[in-house]
Amino acid sequence: MTCGACQYNTENAESFKFVNNYGIHFMWYPATFSQSRLGNKNSNAILNGNLIHQNLFKNCSSSQNTNLTVPEAMNAGESSLGTMTEWKSSVYFNDMIINLYAEMNRYVIEWYTNPPCCEPNNLYIILIAHNKAILMVIQLDMDSVLLIDSHQHSSHGALICQCRISKLENLCLWYAKMLCNSAGSNPNAYELSFLYYKCEKQNNKNSI
Repeated sequence: MTCGACQYNTENAESFKFVNNYGIHFMWYPATFSQSRLGNKNSNAILNGNLIHQNLFKNCSSSQNTNLTVPEAMNAGESSLGTMTEWKSSVYFNDMIINLYAEMNRYVIEWYTNPPCCEPNNLYIILIAHNKAILMVIQLDMDSVLLIDSHQHSSHGALICQCRISKLENLCLWYAKMLCNSAGSNPNAYELSFLYYKCEKQNNKNSI
């Protein structure tokens, strides 16, 4: 599969762009709609996250690493998460383009083979690489994978991708190539965290 990720770079995208390749539906938002352009002004979630981050690192020097892993971020923002729960989280030091799908898929298989909850239809995956985080949602009952990337992409804004679960490998490969091509290198490491919402039976059991 060729990347085809930078075809949008030469376009002046002032409107939505819809593309269907590799069994994946792509929807590019206009350049004016992305986390960097709208988030700090219009998203309470981002504002709250920024405040939590500032409080955690208010006494740190500018040379210190102030990035958080997903488990660290969830622990810091626990009061805002409701029943969202971390299931698995790992940091990988391998080639993301080659290994992302394999590392992700083995946990997806484990999830649906032996789920930790009674309502396993939705699995939420956070991928962090090159200091950018994206969300992937796997919906078993819909046979669907949804990728949400709220960051700016050259002349386009945020990105949403949707495909069938059988095309997850295509989606992982395309996204890894797009991200690495945009950054000009592979990341030194990337993180995968798998999250879910506790179902009502679990909540009742835990409250006893």
